[in-house]
Amino acid sequence: MIQEKKDLAIKELTAKHAKKYADIKAYYSEITNTNLDIINQLKDTLALDRKEDADTRRKKSDQEDKNN
Repeated sequence: MIQEKKDLAIKELTAKHAKKYADIKAYYSEITNTNLDIINQLKDTLALDRKEDADTRRKKSDQEDKNN
């Protein structure tokens, strides 16, 4: 009888730990995915900003050539 109670307690504890582990894993996976999305958005923004900067520099250079 004691062995059965012990086995039942072990099963319950294992189930609780498995659930908590799954919750923690899901939490950190969500954070990781969110961070990767943010990184990709920032890369896209940076690429656009670099392109605009290059266009602005080119226009500035063209204007300086015209002024000279």
